[in-house]
Amino acid sequence: MATPKGAAMRRDVFSSWWKFALQASEVAWTAPFVIQQRCSRLLVAPRADRAADRREAARMVVEKVEALQEAQYAMWQHAVVSQQKAWARLWTAGFKPAVTPAAAATRGLRDSALLARRALQPVRRRVKANAKRLRNRR
Repeated sequence: MATPKGAAMRRDVFSSWWKFALQASEVAWTAPFVIQQRCSRLLVAPRADRAADRREAARMVVEKVEALQEAQYAMWQHAVVSQQKAWARLWTAGFKPAVTPAAAATRGLRDSALLARRALQPVRRRVKANAKRLRNRR
């Protein structure tokens, strides 16, 4: 029989992955709009020769690199904090496991969902900002 604490941990894991799925679906829903807007501007750009279109093309590349760097930093930061917590648990508990394997697995699932959300966050933030900016430019 599952303990109330175990059930709460499983709900927490489920909600963590659910939040990630919602954020990923938001990116998947918004990104095609941004791509369509940028492609239509790039197709018209050679004839129009507008500075704004050239800036948009340059911004597209720079934003992708910046988002990738932010995502990598978020993953690195998460890895460092996770290792610090693991060593602290090992140091305080000695070599005797302080938690059951099921609890450790649940913690791992919850932490991996948090890592995925943190890595997706820079991309999500930029896609939403681009969609808002391009929508207002029409």
